[in-house]
Amino acid sequence: MNQDQLLHLSSTSLFLAFWVYAISLLFYVAHAIYPEYAAAQVGTAEAGGSLALGSGQEPMFSRARFGVTATTMAYLGYALMSVGLGMRWAAQGYWPVANAFEAPLAFSWMIVTVYLIAEARMRTRIVGWATFLIVLGLSGYSLFDFGSGSTVIDPLRPALQSNWLRVHVGMAMLSYSFFALGGALSLTYL
Repeated sequence: MNQDQLLHLSSTSLFLAFWVYAISLLFYVAHAIYPEYAAAQVGTAEAGGSLALGSGQEPMFSRARFGVTATTMAYLGYALMSVGLGMRWAAQGYWPVANAFEAPLAFSWMIVTVYLIAEARMRTRIVGWATFLIVLGLSGYSLFDFGSGSTVIDPLRPALQSNWLRVHVGMAMLSYSFFALGGALSLTYL
């Protein structure tokens, strides 16, 4: 593939990832506000006063289904964002964090990485809505304000032509991602 094709596919993948993240946010919000006790209302009372499930199936709308769907969409968006950033990296030859279009996208990718690991470790999805609100804000800012930059490659400035770019920016994004997750936890707590 030539550079223009890689940039076009990268841009398409990044925009698709944004919209998949938006759908994921809607499901995380539904997961957060759907009542937990709704699953117990599915059953019917038997003569002995115990509660037996009517059909043995989970209801069509449940907090668990909203959560699983939200996480599935988050992984799909994460894969699309990873492919988009990877193609951009391949097209330009350096890590895509050097300008105002690339840096918020890479930062939102890192936030989702930290969040998905935390979600798997903590086994809770309640903070997903706040996390993806931050992710959509960052990636939306980049894609819709600097969207014309999605098919343009700027040469890397001489000051940034160093291996320290990867180390410095990588550690900064990782630490800011933990900060964003902490902010999302605080917002959820409030």
